[in-house]
Amino acid sequence: MTVIAVDITDQAITAPNCALSPGDPVWTRVRPNIRRTHTVATDVLAALGKRRDLAGKGRNEHEDIQLAIAWLKAYEATDLVLLDAQHLGSKVLGNIVRLAEAASADLWLLHRPPAGDIFIRALRRHAQVTKGISDVPAPTHRPRNTRAPIDFPRVPRHDIHQFRAVVAATLTGQARDTVLACLDDTARTAYTRMATAGATPATIADIIDDLLLDAPGDDELITRVRDVQLAAWHHDFFARVDLDTLLNSEERPTLAANAVDDALAAYRQPHRILTVTLTRRGHSLDAIARLCRSDVLDGGRRLRISDRIIDLAGEPARALRVAVDLATGEQLIPYAAQTLAAALTDATRDLGLHVKGRRAERTRPRHTAFLRRLGITLRALP
Repeated sequence: MTVIAVDITDQAITAPNCALSPGDPVWTRVRPNIRRTHTVATDVLAALGKRRDLAGKGRNEHEDIQLAIAWLKAYEATDLVLLDAQHLGSKVLGNIVRLAEAASADLWLLHRPPAGDIFIRALRRHAQVTKGISDVPAPTHRPRNTRAPIDFPRVPRHDIHQFRAVVAATLTGQARDTVLACLDDTARTAYTRMATAGATPATIADIIDDLLLDAPGDDELITRVRDVQLAAWHHDFFARVDLDTLLNSEERPTLAANAVDDALAAYRQPHRILTVTLTRRGHSLDAIARLCRSDVLDGGRRLRISDRIIDLAGEPARALRVAVDLATGEQLIPYAAQTLAAALTDATRDLGLHVKGRRAERTRPRHTAFLRRLGITLRALP
């Protein structure tokens, strides 16, 4: 970790305002009359996309410092850039140096006149290197990895034994190519999952749950579900689907997973992100409250919950790493199921994410129970 001083006298510098990607430098402007370290930490969180006006802004100001460190590490930020650092007092500057060191990030102090003698002496004491403004790293402005909307063709309502043949016979040109490509993609995924995780009702339920999380339109959902039915048939399971119930079920998510992840990025506290994410994936509030540090696998990219291992990416994966950093004992999320239920209510009010109803239960008797609410029943073939 290095502290770098940069003199920006007579230069008009503006902090970049863009969505950050992992590895990007984090820029924030130091406000005048700073007397508390947590104020800078809150601004660092804001630079990472964490909104100050949402639920979870408590009175424990020291928590913001720990959260800033944990989120900087989760975003793999190697540089923290403070614009107008001359507003920092000696004590606060020393604390910010320690914050950057704890986050394993180089600290860039961009300063301009008028700077008091106290700041100049503190700068000389902490800064190991002096560089120019051209050396200061800037965010790369990489676009978010979002799922592009698909103009999906209208597909027939035929059952699995006729579906592909009817598509090939009735659709033409690009419409037919789009549907057949979707069928092939879903088939590869379903057969691979059943080969690796086992051809069981739980695996079939997981595949269908993952399809729903991307909130596909009616015709795309029908296409993908038909292929899951076919894969299940080839593994000695009959999956009966009532299309009217499936398309109109309240269990069906209406927001795609990437849209939910982008919205959840506004939260500071990791338990709020994880509660919404895991509830959407069908896990009970009691199961979420029982999570332990030992359940976190592969550096935060996988999680063991309800006797299953699930993959996480993007903001939920970063929130999982933050939760591990903040955990003081074996328990990963230090809140009871009742508090987690309140977090779901907050997400509805704060972000418009409706994760309630039957998907937010204290307990779930069986992982495949939700399929019946979607109009899907599984039966082993003789």
